[in-house]
Amino acid sequence: MDGKPGNMLLLRQHPSAGQDRERGYGMIGCEIIKILSKNNTSGSVKEKGFQQFCHWHSDIEYIYIKKGYLLLELDGNNITLNEGNFIIIASNVLHTFLESDSESFLYIARVPLDDFYTWKYLNLPDIVMLHKKCMLITNPTPSFVAIFEDMISADYGVYNQMYILAKAVELTAHLLTKKVTITKRIDARTVESSDITLEIQAFIEKSLSQPLSLPMVSKHLGYSEAYCSKIIRQKTNMGFMEYVNQVRLREAEAYLQKTDMSITDICHTVGFNSIVSFNRNFKKRHGISPTQFRKNTR
Repeated sequence: MDGKPGNMLLLRQHPSAGQDRERGYGMIGCEIIKILSKNNTSGSVKEKGFQQFCHWHSDIEYIYIKKGYLLLELDGNNITLNEGNFIIIASNVLHTFLESDSESFLYIARVPLDDFYTWKYLNLPDIVMLHKKCMLITNPTPSFVAIFEDMISADYGVYNQMYILAKAVELTAHLLTKKVTITKRIDARTVESSDITLEIQAFIEKSLSQPLSLPMVSKHLGYSEAYCSKIIRQKTNMGFMEYVNQVRLREAEAYLQKTDMSITDICHTVGFNSIVSFNRNFKKRHGISPTQFRKNTR
């Protein structure tokens, strides 16, 4: 992989969707300390690896490479982040974690953008504009890193969300006052309505076990089939069923890793209509069967 170790930031175009399918997506092997501010009363969690999957969310996502490296696809570009690098991913930007290794250690925090705007002071134009783009920081100051690590270490129970937001505000103040230098700002492609993309994504994810179709989704959400299809294509560069199957496979991977459910039960839980279809799609994505995937990842 280009630019793996060393203090280097690499930005290049992502391969075509066809190349992605041939390569197949799997698990990234690294240690992660992750915290979400939404309804969080238990603090951060430690995870081993994560799935390669194109996704987006309304939160602002902070990623710090404590050790090692991460290859990240951000809205069509590949970025190699090395030890000490920091990236802030703006709301509703499509991204995928592509590669890391078992020696790497990442800190990840997500803060709902709505939290910022519940405070009138934080709704100022310069603060809104700051979070419109993704930010790469290759040389964060020690104080900036310390604030972020305090955020990750939130241990205030029902007050975690408030504490995490306070730390996010501190980080924002450092960025606005140039106490830390933003190496690069990255414009992200926009879609006609971020709210609609989130509605579509949420409905698909909660309805996976049902026979999903584009007419079903469009009718439920009150948009035309053509419009829903356009939004999905624009955001993911996939057709409707291709995207649904990617979501199903992502969920299947989690069940295979974290539960002892049978392959057949997983197949039906995530919405595939036959074990043959499930195995075929899974092998196309990973190059191995679900059974072998479970053995390898455990």
